[in-house]
This record gives sequence, C-alpha cells and structure tokens, in this order.
Amino acid sequence: MHRPCTAAAALLASLTLALTGCATDTTEPAAGADNAKPATKKAEPAPPPEPTPELPVYDTEEQKLNELAAEKGWEFDYTLYETAADYVNDMCASLPAWGDEAAETLAEAQNPTEDEAAALRAGIPDFCPDWEDTVIKALEGDFPRTFHDGTYTVNTSGKEGTVAPGTYTVTDVQECYWERTAPNGDIIDNQFATAAQAITVTIASTDGSFTARGCGGWKSQG
Repeated sequence: MHRPCTAAAALLASLTLALTGCATDTTEPAAGADNAKPATKKAEPAPPPEPTPELPVYDTEEQKLNELAAEKGWEFDYTLYETAADYVNDMCASLPAWGDEAAETLAEAQNPTEDEAAALRAGIPDFCPDWEDTVIKALEGDFPRTFHDGTYTVNTSGKEGTVAPGTYTVTDVQECYWERTAPNGDIIDNQFATAAQAITVTIASTDGSFTARGCGGWKSQG
C-alpha cells in the first residue's frame, strides 16, 4: 500500500519537538536567592512621660525659710533667735538704722556665721528685697570701710584698732585734725581744718599709724 504522507508527517513531528524544547525555560534560580518580602518591624511604644514633681506650698515666707533651714541643718544662736526667720527678720529691721554703713556693720559688727549667711541669702529676697544688694555686698566683702576718730595702726589685718592702706574721705567737718605718722613716730603729713565740705587722705602701706580727732567717719573710696 502506498503512504505518501508518512515522510512529511515525521518531519513535522520533528520540527514540533524542536520548537517545544526551545520554548521551555529550564533555567534554575540562583542558589540562595530569597524572593520573600522582608518582615516589617513593629515600632516600640514610647515610654510614658515622667510625672512632674509637685512643688511644696508654704503658708508664709517664714515657714518656707524655717523648713529650708531644718533641711540644710543650719544652726543659730538660739538664745537670741528661735528660728532662722527670726534672725533674718531682725537683720531686716536693723539694716535701715545702720544707714550708709549697713553693709560694713552687718559684715564686721554682726559677723554672720556660715549658716547665718546662708539664711540671709535665702531669706532677704523675700523678707526685705530692697536690702538684697547691700546684704550681698556685706557677705562678699564688697563695701566701703569706715572708721572714726582715734589712732589706728596701719595694716590689713582687719583687727580692731587698725586701718587698711587706701584713700579715705570725710565730709562736712568742723575742727577736724588728722595726721599720718611713720613707724618711728615722725609725722609724714597732717592738717587742721576749721571747716571743710570734704577732706580726702591717702594712707600708704608704709605708714605706721593714722590719727583723726573731731572729723567723724572716714569712708574708703574703693
């Protein structure tokens, strides 16, 4: 029997197989490739804010200062003052009476202890704020020194009966006599003024002593 289509059919089948093989993707994925999507990290919650501490409430400025003094352990002369507030109130009442010499009187005549000075720094702004600048200058030693009639040894010890070298002025004087004396007693300079609006004298560190009579208060000029 004659089969004219056999050879053509075989050729067609061979071409179909070849084309099918070319269309098939046999490429394998690279080793270790990871196509998975990265996991989303969950955000940590913010910590809650710390509570604001409550500030103490005081009925009076005296109570505020006394509680601070108790907390700090400040001590006072309790034969004169029962509390820190008593001490500061007493200084506030005295300052106006001391007038121009308030800082010097507080620093040298009253001579506050370390605890008393701390109480003044804490209490004066509330108790008598108009005197705060004067008190701070007294505590820091930043104030004009004053001395009155008498004979003084010249040195910087600050002891009673001494005067530090420097320039001093006295105002509105009558019958005023002063003299600067060398260590051997010789008079270096002197003056008698029947009346004067102001007299200024510079005491040198090499002077032995300074004497003033009838002049009033000499105030340092810085």
